[in-house]
Amino acid sequence: MENGGTDTRRFFLLILLINRILHPSFYRMLCLFSSASGIIFLLLSLMSCIEPIRYDDRTETILQQLDEAIINQTTYEQIKEQRISSIKGLLRNIDSPRQVYSIYDNLYEEYYRYDLDSAMQYAHRKLILATEMNDKTFKDKSKLDVGKVFLMAGMIIEAKDLLGSINFKELDPALRINYYSAYHTLYQEMKAISLFPSKSAIYEEKGDSCLQQVYELLEGDPIRKILIDATLKREAGDNQWIVDSLLIPLQHEKTSPHHKADLVYMLAQAYQEMGDTNNAIYYYAESALYDIYTPLCEPVAIYTLASILYENGDIERAYQYINSSISDTRKVNFRENAYHMNQLLPLISQSYNAKIEQQQNKLILLAGAVSLLMILLVIAIIVICTSLKRVSATRKEQNRMDAELKKVNSQLLAMSNILLENNHIKEAYIGRYLDLCSNYINGVENYRTHLYNILRRDGGSEVLKNIRSSAYIKEELEEFYSNFDATFLHIFPNFVEQFNSLLQQGKRITLKQGELLNTELRIYALIRLGVSDSVKIAEFLRSSISTIYNYRVKMRNAAINDKQDFEKQVINIGSL
Repeated sequence: MENGGTDTRRFFLLILLINRILHPSFYRMLCLFSSASGIIFLLLSLMSCIEPIRYDDRTETILQQLDEAIINQTTYEQIKEQRISSIKGLLRNIDSPRQVYSIYDNLYEEYYRYDLDSAMQYAHRKLILATEMNDKTFKDKSKLDVGKVFLMAGMIIEAKDLLGSINFKELDPALRINYYSAYHTLYQEMKAISLFPSKSAIYEEKGDSCLQQVYELLEGDPIRKILIDATLKREAGDNQWIVDSLLIPLQHEKTSPHHKADLVYMLAQAYQEMGDTNNAIYYYAESALYDIYTPLCEPVAIYTLASILYENGDIERAYQYINSSISDTRKVNFRENAYHMNQLLPLISQSYNAKIEQQQNKLILLAGAVSLLMILLVIAIIVICTSLKRVSATRKEQNRMDAELKKVNSQLLAMSNILLENNHIKEAYIGRYLDLCSNYINGVENYRTHLYNILRRDGGSEVLKNIRSSAYIKEELEEFYSNFDATFLHIFPNFVEQFNSLLQQGKRITLKQGELLNTELRIYALIRLGVSDSVKIAEFLRSSISTIYNYRVKMRNAAINDKQDFEKQVINIGSL
């Protein structure tokens, strides 16, 4: 049955996966088939019919922890068995009856609520040994332990007779809490099986009286006192008090796991009676976890949890939990729980089998629908693949044309920028050229007049002396370079700063006061304007070719980045 449920879930996951990977065009293609919509509707309807029971995140998390704990339950039991074996091993090296009794007592505590038969065996051994030792305190304690096992096994008459054989007046005060606790459990069991309401009321009153005695005898155990108060409040129907009072110690770090197990179980009972199913499920699951971790084969919490889940429609988990509780009940030989579980198991099994059968029927119908859907899918895929090939070819051609167009646009944009820059330079230099020509004509006229005046005043020898002097040419060159510098910096105002940014920190050019450009900068200003031939640069600057070459090598060596690309970087200074 479990394999059937697993196969069903796997099949539905397959359908969900198909729905996710299908191309959107597939759905448009299905519109051509009148039966396709009916198939999809059928699939969705079937999937919605098996929607799993949903819980809030906190409850779902603890239920998943419980599922995992049940799977690993054998591991926890092995740890307990190893601990029991180590205790038994102590018997080999001990001869003292009191020490033997103490080990029997430890083994009894380990087996109690885990294996009733073994617990009964060591309780009887304790009783026999206490009788041989003629130790009344040990004997009374052993009787109380045997009585507790009788009560758990449903042997009420035997438990009543055994507890009645204990003389309360001679009972050790340290055992009175156990004595009253045992009688409280006895009266609870007698109330549960009583057929007469009047008798049930008497047993309830006696049980509460014993519980009150336990409460008064308790010292230094506030958690157990709160649990007794909660038991009395529950009988009075005050479940809200239980919730308000038990949540505080449950969250306290010093509360022992044993007490936490009792607290969460009573909280679960209170929430269940208040109608808060979600919290009841959460705390019953937490209580069941404590039972598995301890481990205790007293599956009251998981049995009750299975009952609630069954009522909520979570058949699979209810089936899993009731099987786990029955397994635990068989281990501990807990007859009373076995009776209740055997009543609930047929109901859950019947519902579980019906659910599996229903899922299998849906699976058959779904398989037929999927087969038809697969045929349509193959047809649609063929059509889609053909269309996609055509679309892919068109897209490739379009991408190729787009790439070429982008390339041409980039080239046009670059050329446009170059033209704009050249036009800008030409406009600036044409205007400056016209000014220079006019100034040159005026200068020549002034120089001619100057020579004529010298000739008239001082004679031909003085004129020849002026002609041979280089002062006039030097002044003209300085004015020419000044005009060139001003014109160039008008076009590229940040040239000096950007040029220095290409050089190493200690090798950058520093201009003198009032100086616009120096020889090195004029060389690279000409290169920026497109004059890269050293011969032309030398003619322009009236320097030797070797001097120009040395300046260029010096600047390349001072570059921060690649020396070979230095002049390319200079050409890009101030580009539009």
